[in-house]
Amino acid sequence: MSGRPVARQQAALARGIEPVTERTVTDPAALAAELETARRCGWAGSDAERTPGIRAVAAPVFDHTGMAVGALGLSVPSVRMDDARADELGARAAAVAWEVSEALGATRELVDERLALAREPGSAT
Repeated sequence: MSGRPVARQQAALARGIEPVTERTVTDPAALAAELETARRCGWAGSDAERTPGIRAVAAPVFDHTGMAVGALGLSVPSVRMDDARADELGARAAAVAWEVSEALGATRELVDERLALAREPGSAT
């Protein structure tokens, strides 16, 4: 969702998110901050937010138009992934996802253009 235009992000956040675990982030402002962090880092993480005891990282895969068309991710028991390990594996997932993206014809220029829309209020595509 971090690569979607701002208007779509805001619409999704306005609908609200039902908590799945006690760690599920449901506050729209906190979620918006996490989306910005994911855009900046190139990957997103979850620490038992969906499944108790499971920590995950994932990075988007882009196609030849710069659109996110999938993701590459991994999940492990939380005891095996502290914050430092999550940062390491998130960066590695982003690097491999970028290799797949390039194989699909993505270029940094196209992806950056798409991601710019994710930061611009009023963008709706």
